[in-house]
Amino acid sequence: MKTRFILLWVLLALLFSAGSIAASAETDKYFSADGSVVYENNGIHLDIQPKFNELITVEVPVDDPDGILFTVSETASLEAGKYDGAGWLFSIGIVSEEKLHEMMCSDMSGAKVFARDEACNYYMFYHPTDVRFERATPEELKSDIAQWSMLCEWANGVTDHLVNQNNLEPVSFSNSSVDIYVARAAFMKDAHATLSTTEFGPIEIDGVDGTEFAERIMQGWFHYTDLEETPDGEYVVLSFPDEDTRVDFFFAPGAYARIVSGDSETLFQAALSDDNKSYADIMQEWYYAAAEKAGIKQPDDNAASRAIIEKAVVLYGAKGEDSDEQIDELLAQLETVDASAAEKWEKILKLWKNNDLIVNEGVLPDGLPDTEELCLVALGFQLNPDGSMRDELIHRLETLVRCAEKYPNAWIVCTGGGTARDNPSVTEAGEMAKWLRENGIDSSRIIVEDRSQTTAQNAIFTLDILEKQYPQVSKLAIVSSDYHIATGTLLFGAEAILREDSKMEVISNAAWKAPSGSLSPMFQAGALIELLGDQQTAYEIYFETYDIHEIMALPD
Repeated sequence: MKTRFILLWVLLALLFSAGSIAASAETDKYFSADGSVVYENNGIHLDIQPKFNELITVEVPVDDPDGILFTVSETASLEAGKYDGAGWLFSIGIVSEEKLHEMMCSDMSGAKVFARDEACNYYMFYHPTDVRFERATPEELKSDIAQWSMLCEWANGVTDHLVNQNNLEPVSFSNSSVDIYVARAAFMKDAHATLSTTEFGPIEIDGVDGTEFAERIMQGWFHYTDLEETPDGEYVVLSFPDEDTRVDFFFAPGAYARIVSGDSETLFQAALSDDNKSYADIMQEWYYAAAEKAGIKQPDDNAASRAIIEKAVVLYGAKGEDSDEQIDELLAQLETVDASAAEKWEKILKLWKNNDLIVNEGVLPDGLPDTEELCLVALGFQLNPDGSMRDELIHRLETLVRCAEKYPNAWIVCTGGGTARDNPSVTEAGEMAKWLRENGIDSSRIIVEDRSQTTAQNAIFTLDILEKQYPQVSKLAIVSSDYHIATGTLLFGAEAILREDSKMEVISNAAWKAPSGSLSPMFQAGALIELLGDQQTAYEIYFETYDIHEIMALPD
């Protein structure tokens, strides 16, 4: 029996370490001779020069379950080897787009995609991550090393040759740790992933096709960097809340990304010819797509119109009726830019200025229609860190029960997303609905809106649900704390005005009398601007970082 020897020289390890196989201009000489032997499988041709065909063994499996079309090994190593895989140089495989996406979600060491065809099948180059060169004796290993190195060099150029000979489209995707998380967010159906920006909270990205965004990210290669200081500035966060893991994509030049998992942080940088490319921009586009899917409005293209509206809204929020003359001038200016917007915002501002609003303490008044055209809208309130409801929210629900008993044919909407710091799986609306069922409200009446984070989003998402799924509803009654009624009435009314041909109107309210609490006109201004689609300005107003001096400096 021959003794088996494996020569693990550094040269060979470099040749076949993960990611080492790359095309070389020198390999062109291996594909230029006449008289090649042609192997064919599934319509794909692999041409082998006569001098290489004498040195290698080519397997052409039929209907391989893993999609392998060709497996190429060095014959001498096969004959000398006593284990499966000796002499293996590479394999060529074909996978569907769905299979490729599945592969991208985990470590693909030893495999890389190099092409696709018109039917959107992808072609894979599988290569060893260890050395498969074998001979019967050390002397033969030494004497044949040049032959093995030549075969390795030839293997490096096979993919380019296959692309050219078979009219395939060359493609390439990286598979770093950053790319794997991006792929999981885009392609894994059960991955719970969210996107958020520095200014705005997380948005679920389920239901958004992330293929385009993920593939654009994976066209660059992220590598570990020992940069001592994390880049400054804003970033987009891809988060996996169930795993306590996130990936931060920085807008700072240099294409940096940071993986934070538990208490550990790892910084990566993309290897690109243009190192100023910002992958954060791509992730932000993905965020905006998710926001649009979720019904969160983004700024429209009419910047001039939006700027005029924001000035008018902020002026009234800051100065009240003292700004009436300036607002009239702004509305006149808006009419010349966008007559439709001017008409809508004149109605919204009139609604805002209405001082005749009556807040009904404890229960809705008599005389409302007790039919399916009426819907009671219960506005949520931030949950305790553990996910339990605060007393104020329970008091709002007690008011709601009285209203529901008075109008038993009305629908009920519970609004509010996940606001529990330590329990992200629960939502305000979900807990509210559960409490209502436990307190005698028929579950068939209850509608749940559990995505919103603000009162403006309450209005947007609730009207989305009602208009699409409950077209019989046309009249709304807001149920909340007394200090919140005016804001809720304004925002639901304004959102109805902004929608084309909406029949929705707020006709009444019921309030729990809170011992304290208030919402300023400036807060309401921010909420109206959020309805307009400018979340950044809205949040600056909410958190009192908005600079109103330029607005206030307008002529009296």
